[in-house]
Amino acid sequence: GRSYPALEYLAKTKPLRVNLTILPDTVATRLVFEDQRVVGIKILRCVMNDLGLANPSAETFVKCNREVILCAGAIGTPKLLQLSALSDCSSSPMS
Repeated sequence: GRSYPALEYLAKTKPLRVNLTILPDTVATRLVFEDQRVVGIKILRCVMNDLGLANPSAETFVKCNREVILCAGAIGTPKLLQLSALSDCSSSPMS
């Protein structure tokens, strides 16, 4: 299979970090708010089929106990914030 240096690094780090959860082949679809705080994220897990194509699963809620670190890149981060209604100040749960 294909390997990414960051995943290899994190795989070595994981046993040392009890507060870190790595979900490979997963796409975050939106942040979930309670009052003005992020309490979790909605995700899609991707499973490869026999043809090597990704089949997304049903959307799943993942509860976050302490903090959410959003790191989806220059394209993914603004998209996720927009899907979570944070890109427009008037629709922000923080306003």
